[in-house]
Amino acid sequence: MLLHLLNLPLVVGTSTNVLHRVVSDVKQRLATQSDIDWRTGRCPETSVTVLHDDRRQIMGGFGASMTEASAMNLNSLPANAQSELLELLFGSTGARLSALKTTMLCNDFSTQAPWSTYDDVPGDVGMVNFTIERDLRPNGTIPFLKRAYSAGFNGTLQAYMDFPPDWMLVDSLPLLGVVEPKYYDALALYFARYVEAYRSHGLALTFLEAFNEPADSYTKMGAPQLAKFLGQHLGPLFERRGLWPLVKLSYGGQATRESAGIFVPTVMADEGARKYMDVIAYHGYDCQYEDDGSCNDARQRYDAIDSLARAYPGRPLWMTEICYAYNGDDPNCKSAATLSKCTDWPRDPELAPPLPRTDWADGPTWGHRIIKEVQAGASGWIYWNLLLNAQGGPFAYSPQHGDFGDNFQQPIVVVDAPSFHPTALFYFLAHFSRFVRPGVARLGTREAALPEGVSAVAFEAPAEEQHTPSPNGAVLQLVNRATSERQVTVCSGERIAEVMLPATSITTAMWSA
Repeated sequence: MLLHLLNLPLVVGTSTNVLHRVVSDVKQRLATQSDIDWRTGRCPETSVTVLHDDRRQIMGGFGASMTEASAMNLNSLPANAQSELLELLFGSTGARLSALKTTMLCNDFSTQAPWSTYDDVPGDVGMVNFTIERDLRPNGTIPFLKRAYSAGFNGTLQAYMDFPPDWMLVDSLPLLGVVEPKYYDALALYFARYVEAYRSHGLALTFLEAFNEPADSYTKMGAPQLAKFLGQHLGPLFERRGLWPLVKLSYGGQATRESAGIFVPTVMADEGARKYMDVIAYHGYDCQYEDDGSCNDARQRYDAIDSLARAYPGRPLWMTEICYAYNGDDPNCKSAATLSKCTDWPRDPELAPPLPRTDWADGPTWGHRIIKEVQAGASGWIYWNLLLNAQGGPFAYSPQHGDFGDNFQQPIVVVDAPSFHPTALFYFLAHFSRFVRPGVARLGTREAALPEGVSAVAFEAPAEEQHTPSPNGAVLQLVNRATSERQVTVCSGERIAEVMLPATSITTAMWSA
């Protein structure tokens, strides 16, 4: 079925004289390496220096989205495999994922029943008929979430909505739906009832992302409408009901960093909305659908996130959705010349690599993307589907909402009952979720002529047991996208150590004060 993860130490240990390493590459999976002795000396070229006094954003977590499809796939496994998978994802010997995104029905992976919302009775502005009964079913989100917590999950829990009940919308679906202003209060109550219902089952949301990709993909809410809804309806209602500020709010998450750079300042310019805009959420699909050039860092528009982080230093930024977009230059999979850069499900299976991807090649790209996201200012990173089957599903169908057919995607873990298979992405993500715990700060770095293909980002080291920052310790993530090994000198204060990075790998280097 799967090689069990080693029972790896979360903390850096008691010795101050060695640098500890954990490596994942094509042959190793979260494998502990021999320690490296520090030595005193001058930091040379081809180095990365960790700046312990340069504390940046506080980290909130790393993880994925849990849909009904995830629950169905988990439940398709034998009981012992279910326990093993939950331990792999959340347990003390596994990845210890520290962020989960749960969906408010109405998406292409809400698949245990036909399309529905929590209140499909037209005109029910008082939410008399509101019910989360569907979420309580065996393949619903609540039983899965409770099992995640029982397995060790302890982190950020976020919720979002693709579509509100259809009766609240003005125009035809799927692309012209706008919430009619007379239903703003009803929709705010809809969200409040959801949060309260989950709380009654012991599930406390950390933050709510109200609209998923507004204007970009789903309900066509413009920035003025979003500001009004958040500042005059959702926020005040949550405050009156005692839900805010314990539950943080965000108007939604745009589909791209570029779009977030446009929408967020406009919403934040509204005084009422700004009061309740606790989190800036966005998605990372900036160069997924283009067909020219290369999907490089510039096209990913990390600069837009950096600008938001600088403009609103008190608000955490969260990248809350991205999927199977390891490159973005052949979205229709029609060109043999750009086959290796094809994204999403291969429309032409004779050309494109089939899903699920079982190779290691896209793992370093994901690791690099996480590093760039964090360097831009993100406090958290959430992938889309946590668990899907070997066909990329199961799927929900609702043509009127834009779900016309199969929407094959790559998850973090592929379930092929009676077994399951972590992807390369899983291992790169696990290095962050396992060793960079919520509450620690990112640390600044000074990089001098790093070898081509190497990316680096540093964090405070979590202190043993209490998960509180250790001011002079560090966790350094080093991704090597090159197909050959690279050597990097790590510098910390007056100490230096040479670290060898295997080809196409991620290395977690850790040391104590």
